[in-house]
Amino acid sequence: MRRHACLLGLFLLSACGVLYTIYHVKPQDSHSQQGAALFQVPQLISTTKTVTLSANATESDVINNVRSYTSGLPKTNEVTVVTAYFNLGQLDKAGGEGRYTPNLYKKWMTIFGDLDNRLIVFADAQDTVDLFKRIRARYPPERTTIFLVKRQELWAFRLEKEIAAIYSQPNYPKHPPNTINPLYSCAMHAKFELVQRVIRERLYTTPFIAWLDIGLFRGEVGKNQTIHLTAPTDLDRTKVGYSEVNKFESMSARDVIARNKVWVGGASFVGTPDVVYEYCSDYRRAVRLLLDMKLMSTDQQVIYVLNQPSLQKVFQPKVKLQAYKKHGNWFYIGYAMKAAP
Repeated sequence: MRRHACLLGLFLLSACGVLYTIYHVKPQDSHSQQGAALFQVPQLISTTKTVTLSANATESDVINNVRSYTSGLPKTNEVTVVTAYFNLGQLDKAGGEGRYTPNLYKKWMTIFGDLDNRLIVFADAQDTVDLFKRIRARYPPERTTIFLVKRQELWAFRLEKEIAAIYSQPNYPKHPPNTINPLYSCAMHAKFELVQRVIRERLYTTPFIAWLDIGLFRGEVGKNQTIHLTAPTDLDRTKVGYSEVNKFESMSARDVIARNKVWVGGASFVGTPDVVYEYCSDYRRAVRLLLDMKLMSTDQQVIYVLNQPSLQKVFQPKVKLQAYKKHGNWFYIGYAMKAAP
């Protein structure tokens, strides 16, 4: 069963030459700033310090820079929220969840107009950008940044052909859309690429960073409220927080994918920027290793495999997860941030 709340993931890449358009939302202004040149982010986000890292910078270099920047931020539990939407058309969900259409996702997007947090949005279509510009117009400009990018320029989407070849193997398990639609798998992987770039480019302005799927707060749409997210007070700063939806079971990587098993829900995660960055590296390495094994599904299965005790020597993850044991509650961590003081 799949409970992912959105099609996700885009990615800004100034240092490596990706062109993008950035929109810095102004209150009640239908004509936002934009640009398609490189290295524009620091000029458009006055509250964000810029950093230039060598193309040869190691992961350790990046993490040290992240820690240095984060140490200068206010000591609070405030969260910078990252979200995104890829329009992949209609998705047929397994397990009786029905069809998820672009219009349904747009309905869920409206809840971000109620979210009083620093928000970074990524989209691959102008209509999505326009929707977010409209619903975020009530907030000061430094609260929202929107990126319009081309998905074919992303690491995750460059895996499409490789994933498609895996899914076309004889007798490969069929779990729609997870192991049916390679673009859906790409979109799930892209969130980790995206969050890493947000951290690397210092686009966050808080001591914590969280990924939030478009549909996580689907049940809050239309309630005319203000939602403010903060990190749970019991979050271990050495770990990344997730919602545990099923009891962990030890099994092979092949069984995780064949049985479409889920341990933690992928709709949201939260942590400190340095830990989240390192965790995203763990994840991306796991994707590469699974591709080499001719195995693939979506992030929920990759995470399950990554944390299998019998596979630790293979994947060598550096970051552990803090799994909030609220079985059956796919969106618990999001609501825990909503309820946190």
